[in-house]
Amino acid sequence: MKQQNRSFAVNEELDQILRRLFLDGIAGDEDSYRLFLEKVAEILRSFLVSIMSVRQRSEVDVEDLIQDVLFSIHRKRGFYRSEFPLIQWIHAIARYRFFDLLRSKSRRIATVEWVPEFDHLIPAEPARAEESNMNDLLRCLNEKERTLLQLAKVEELSYAEIAKKSGMTVSAVKVSIHRSLKKLRIR
Repeated sequence: MKQQNRSFAVNEELDQILRRLFLDGIAGDEDSYRLFLEKVAEILRSFLVSIMSVRQRSEVDVEDLIQDVLFSIHRKRGFYRSEFPLIQWIHAIARYRFFDLLRSKSRRIATVEWVPEFDHLIPAEPARAEESNMNDLLRCLNEKERTLLQLAKVEELSYAEIAKKSGMTVSAVKVSIHRSLKKLRIR
């Protein structure tokens, strides 16, 4: 029982250190942010190895997953709420990214043999047709809605970053994006 308390204290201490580095990094301290990412990469390496089976545990996959998680942390940094443990937030992101990896590896791509007799069925310029359809679809949105969707879905900015760029509140950005997507679904 004593060892559990001691390891919890170490985890709590580590969480405090990481949280300070993370928050300082968000505030603009590049050295703190770099150190935060290095320490998190170490933690992730042992965490991911512990949740992956021996068959799943290739060095390439672990390193790719670490980079994916670090990138997700960076992209979602505006969503972290400092009253919650940072390590749990990081582990949650890592688990989701790990499950994404499992799903992507479980998809089977069917091999299709090319039959030249059907070449005439392929549109001459499919990219333009898709682009035209997308432009028609986006016409139902006003300029502000199109811009917010571009920032959220194409550039993958956080709501906080979009709010800062657009001069709106975070909740107004969320509502606007939700309503824009709803318009597109209806259309």
